[in-house]
Amino acid sequence: RAGEALQKLVALYRSQGQIDEALQTSQILLQSEELAGNFYGMMTTYDQIGQMHLQRKQFPQARNAFEEGLKIARQLQYEDGYFSEQIQKIPTNWRRKCNNTQTKAIFSVYEATFFTPLTVFTRNSSSCNIL
Repeated sequence: RAGEALQKLVALYRSQGQIDEALQTSQILLQSEELAGNFYGMMTTYDQIGQMHLQRKQFPQARNAFEEGLKIARQLQYEDGYFSEQIQKIPTNWRRKCNNTQTKAIFSVYEATFFTPLTVFTRNSSSCNIL
């Protein structure tokens, strides 16, 4: 089955620290599970995507993935408490600091209904770390 092969590939990429590849493969897995009508597979894939985004401290993306997983969990009446817990663990306000030789910028993101970042213009802001 294609879904199983893709799951193994995602696990391999994650074990090798290749998160970009794991996320890309997870999107393909998600499409495969959707075409197959495998809602449980979709739910677990959203969980994996959320966990990878958490690992990278990409909180808005993690929240979106867990919310999608929660929608399916509620339909299946299975593991909805788990997804709610994952969503609650995500910080609702956080800071990102971008440093480079020309510009330093700190901005905060606060959650109202959606994450709304303040716009900060920087040059060469290739080095950004979430604090």
